[in-house]
Formats: sequence, structure tokens, C-alpha cells
Amino acid sequence: MKLLYITAFIVGLISLTPKTVLASNPQGEVLYTQVNIHSFKNKVVTWKNYSVDALIPVNTAIIIKPHTGKKVYFAIKDSKTRLVFKNSIASGLTGKEWLAKHAAKSKVNMDKFTPLERECIKNATILLGMRKSAVIVARGFPPLSLTSDLTSSTWTYWINRIDKEEIRFINDKVSQILMHTAPQ
Repeated sequence: MKLLYITAFIVGLISLTPKTVLASNPQGEVLYTQVNIHSFKNKVVTWKNYSVDALIPVNTAIIIKPHTGKKVYFAIKDSKTRLVFKNSIASGLTGKEWLAKHAAKSKVNMDKFTPLERECIKNATILLGMRKSAVIVARGFPPLSLTSDLTSSTWTYWINRIDKEEIRFINDKVSQILMHTAPQ
């Protein structure tokens, strides 16, 4: 009888565990990007995810390499592309936390998005009417330093080191897109 209770307890714990949780050390694992990610010169990814240079599309297979607390090294599967995620204290995330938000063991189900949203995701763009979930996949997570809460009605992204893009939502859909360019 005691064995039956222990077995039931363990089965209960396993059913509560999310299926996409990454291993504590995912080194060597094949994971899939959960959002579009931009890199500089196809080598460096930053927490700001500037929308310049090379695009690593959502659902790209990546292989995790040995990494430290602040940096995450990974390669695009079946290519010679090797990248590093360079972090800073301003990101509010450890390298491991960044990896857990941006990669998972399974691909993103693109069928849950409208045809317009899928096209925007493919092109890494944002258009009026897109839902928040599609904006995240298309553009990535907004930096915590500019948007501390995803339930906010305004998200701000870095375009480059100077310019920002402000996305405003009404009822979970993009209602306005504003560009903020620094004076020259």
C-alpha cells in the first residue's frame, strides 16, 4: 500500500512538470528558437535584439555549446554558424534565463497564428492588428529595461543603438506603432 502512495505521488509530480523545461545543463541538446532573433555579423546576439543584421528565424534548430553564467554559446544545426549571446546586468536575465525564454525542445506551432501574423513573423515585422503572442514571435521579447511587464499596453523595442520602436496595444492587438529617432 505504501508503494502505491509513493508511485501516485511521483506520477502526480511528473504530470505537473512542464514538458518544455530545459535541462539544468542543456549542453549538446538540439533546441528550437521560440522567437525571431537578430545577430550582429551572424556572430553575436544581445539582450536588446536590435533589428539589424542577420535574422535567426523562429523554429531554427540550434545546438547548445558549453556556456557560462552571462554568455550562452550555440550553433545553428547543420551549418557552420556559431553564435554567442552576450549579456549585461541591464538585461535583468542570466544567460540560462535568456536561453529558457528563447529556446525550447519543441517548435512553435505556427498554425495558431493568422495568415497575416505568419507573414509578419516570417519577415520579422509588426503590423497593426497583430496579437501580442505574434509580436513576441515576430520581434522577440521587449527588453526588460524598456518594458518590465508583458501585460502592459505599451511595449518598447530597440531598433538599433539609438532608435526605438513603441508598440501600443488595445485588447491584445497592435493599435499603434511609433518610431522614436534620436535627433542628429
